[in-house]
Amino acid sequence: MKRAIIITTVLVAVVALAAIPAFAQKGNGRGQRGGGMGMGPGPGMGMGMGPGMGVGLLLRFPEMAEQAGVTDEQLEKLEDVMQKHQHEMIDTRDAMQDAKDDLDDLLKADTLDESAINKATQNLADAHAKMLKQRTSHMIEIRNIFSAAQLKKIDELAQDNRQMRRNNRRQRIRSTVTDPWQ
Repeated sequence: MKRAIIITTVLVAVVALAAIPAFAQKGNGRGQRGGGMGMGPGPGMGMGMGPGMGVGLLLRFPEMAEQAGVTDEQLEKLEDVMQKHQHEMIDTRDAMQDAKDDLDDLLKADTLDESAINKATQNLADAHAKMLKQRTSHMIEIRNIFSAAQLKKIDELAQDNRQMRRNNRRQRIRSTVTDPWQ
């Protein structure tokens, strides 16, 4: 009975933590503009985190940067911050995957070592906490590049961009659907 509770608890934790890498977006190498971790739901961005978090769009759409009054120097800083963050996250994602693999191996063993499983679970939780801290630091660093007025305008432009993409997607879908009653 105790073994079943341990297995169930650990499996729930593993499933929850296994979804974490899905939030760690890939890519913002120079030449792959606009990718990167974490901000608003624009291209290459992760979860919505409030005003100014569509900043990755600025690298993909220079006209948006111009409309928001963003300087070339600010764009260079943004790209540098995003590039640095991408490199930091490579190690963090690898550590999370290694911790998950270690835990999976322990859970598949013929005999369960509760102490080792607990330690492996803690290692996975620590790797996740490190990733969240890095993401938060990254968001703060990005927000500090821009003024409050620029962040507000960037957010407005990002929302407009999302709405335009939704409308375009809906039109494409509608144009491919045939009316069976015609």
